[in-house]
Amino acid sequence: MVELEGLEPTEAANKDSKYTIAKKDGTDNHYGYTSSENEDGGYSWSQGDITRYDSNNGLSIGDSNGDSKYNDNPDGGLLSDLTNFLRTDSELYASFYNSLRIGTKLVDSQVGIDLANHFKNGAGATKYWYSNSVLATEIGSSQGFSDYANVFEQAALDYFNINSSLDGFKSMAISTLSSEPNLNYSSLFLTATVGGIQRVKATITKISANDIMVTYFVLDRFGAGSEDQSGSKQFFPGLVDMSVLQYYRANETTYRPFKNFIFIKRWCYWK
Repeated sequence: MVELEGLEPTEAANKDSKYTIAKKDGTDNHYGYTSSENEDGGYSWSQGDITRYDSNNGLSIGDSNGDSKYNDNPDGGLLSDLTNFLRTDSELYASFYNSLRIGTKLVDSQVGIDLANHFKNGAGATKYWYSNSVLATEIGSSQGFSDYANVFEQAALDYFNINSSLDGFKSMAISTLSSEPNLNYSSLFLTATVGGIQRVKATITKISANDIMVTYFVLDRFGAGSEDQSGSKQFFPGLVDMSVLQYYRANETTYRPFKNFIFIKRWCYWK
């Protein structure tokens, strides 16, 4: 891979230069570059397609503070039980907080504590989890995410080995990513902290015949959805407490749902 500090290829192109991926200077975007012969017989780099792919194909999925799934006042379920409304904010939050703390205890209870505190005091601001965080590590190592990533990475490698570049890979990439990873009940920790994933972006930062590096950008909404008020979900520890706080006790800064942005980096070698 011809690259210097993640910038555009800096080594002069020649007839033997191979397709390489590098970050375009002045941006956060990676592109593929191929060596092209000039009219004078020399060679230069030609920028190809961007190597970032979005499961939503760039379509907005709305802001967590404006999404009706997270802000409509639900009817029925346990929320109609008067006893839930008679409980104080402190009682509800203590129950919710302890449910998250206990649900994450086997891995790292601080993750649950951080999520609970951000729900209470974060005013709906996005929370970032980088690749070395516990949450990113747990998602990335889960069977559901690994299966999902393996399919995408194998599709990229197959395409590259046929075409010698990733130019034109976008439609296949979006189709592969749109299935979204299934984390349902993969572990108590992930059930308590994530549950499901709403969007995935994948940036391929390196590729060759047998290996691939990908940074996944995962979006999860942390909050009680309107569908959480019925069926078995209403019996999850802390979920009803969270729902009452979010739908009936919230203000502009307190008890607000928010977005989790989680970065997961993978390097895979395929024989």
